[in-house]
Amino acid sequence: MQFALWRLEALNKWEKDNIFNEMKALAQTFWKLNRKTSLLHCLLLSQAQQRLCLFFDSMAILGSDISRARMRTAVNVLGGPSKKRS
Repeated sequence: MQFALWRLEALNKWEKDNIFNEMKALAQTFWKLNRKTSLLHCLLLSQAQQRLCLFFDSMAILGSDISRARMRTAVNVLGGPSKKRS
């Protein structure tokens, strides 16, 4: 989720299509790294894509500030970004 937050913070135009494209690109990157655990990729490229459109619509309607604040809260609730170094 932290990677998604960083990608979304870099967006110039906060629109549904831009949000979707950033999340799709992130999913494809993770898919290349680990095909077994890339749930995000499966969701974005499967039939669940139609349901996810509501999610991206909601993010576009709420706006970048509220959406990113909620994502930061979720990251913190889940324990924050990993401090692990490889």
